[in-house]
Amino acid sequence: MRFIFTFMMCLIMAACATEGIKDINGQNYGKPVYTNISIEKSKVTLPAKLSQTITKIVHIGITQKYVEEIHMENGLSMYEYQYRGGFRIPVSDKDFQLIFNGHEVLGTPLQIPPWDLKVNKHDIKYAFFQRPYMQCIAYSKGLGEKFMSQGQWGQNALIYGTLCENGTKPDYPERALSLIKQIQSKL
Repeated sequence: MRFIFTFMMCLIMAACATEGIKDINGQNYGKPVYTNISIEKSKVTLPAKLSQTITKIVHIGITQKYVEEIHMENGLSMYEYQYRGGFRIPVSDKDFQLIFNGHEVLGTPLQIPPWDLKVNKHDIKYAFFQRPYMQCIAYSKGLGEKFMSQGQWGQNALIYGTLCENGTKPDYPERALSLIKQIQSKL
């Protein structure tokens, strides 16, 4: 069974040929250049179980940040590295919902209510959701160097996305979080 994810992340959703890419705050990063890259050239280290499911990795060339779109058989993830500044970790509930809510995952728009959002001891913000015959997770995790800014912790890289698995196994939440915990940045 082949899954087609029409899951458009906030960064990509705002892209168009004339205006370029805008982030959730409306900052324009210019017209992107899309380049397929190999897993060896990726700036993200994924656990073997996820690496084996990669169908393609696209580097999105824009100014001020490094961005990769990682397509897997069971999900889609976005990796962003800020050359200056970074991301509040864990991301706020509002930002998490801006990234995910309304985007299609397996043909159905995602709506994550705030009471479903959780943060584990590794600062992974996540929410589990169901699709027919599948269980899934929407997640965000800070990567890279940690820093303190205006009384809040941040990191200069962020990975976020969705992962799904066939069936409804009771140990899925633990296994999914374990995989996400293992993701590392090479930058």
